[in-house]
Amino acid sequence: MSPDEVQMVKGVNQLVLDDATRQRLGVMATDFKKLWNDPCTSAQQVKTPTNTVKLVDNLLDHHIYSEIADILNQQGLRPGGSDRPGRSSTRFTAQRIIYLVHQYALRPRYDRLRDRGMLTAAETAARLHIHEATVIRWAAYGLITKHAYNAHAYLYEVPESNLPAKHSSHRGPLADRVAALKTARESKPSDPIEGGAV
Repeated sequence: MSPDEVQMVKGVNQLVLDDATRQRLGVMATDFKKLWNDPCTSAQQVKTPTNTVKLVDNLLDHHIYSEIADILNQQGLRPGGSDRPGRSSTRFTAQRIIYLVHQYALRPRYDRLRDRGMLTAAETAARLHIHEATVIRWAAYGLITKHAYNAHAYLYEVPESNLPAKHSSHRGPLADRVAALKTARESKPSDPIEGGAV
């Protein structure tokens, strides 16, 4: 064979090899999807176990992401892939919980609280005819209940009855009024509180 013929054969072989490689890569991509979704394969071990996902779903009713991560870590649970070499120290974090919520289409804590009737600070202020800063202050004193939906933000639960109302500060410190209101609520939980405005 002439040098030109040798080069031509090499080029044809390279094209065949490239086509074969491309076909194999396509098959590997398809196989990977099958392996990933097959619960009987080791690829499934990378994913977070189903019972852990269910536990996260239940915990979202009462806890924020960082608290859920702490609970899972205290129970000795580990995220998917932690059984791989060099990954044994992997722990749950708030970011990993957020990822699980999105990955498994879990209902976020914010939505769960809204479903239970919790209001934003602006909505609570409008309902009680007060300023948003007063909402935050009253929540700090326990006049209204706040529920965290992440580490820095809250929704508010307005009581069904005996709603607090704003008064001028000359009627006594807020802490004294809060204590009087709590005492009155404990003594007559179902009756309207006379002078129960704060």
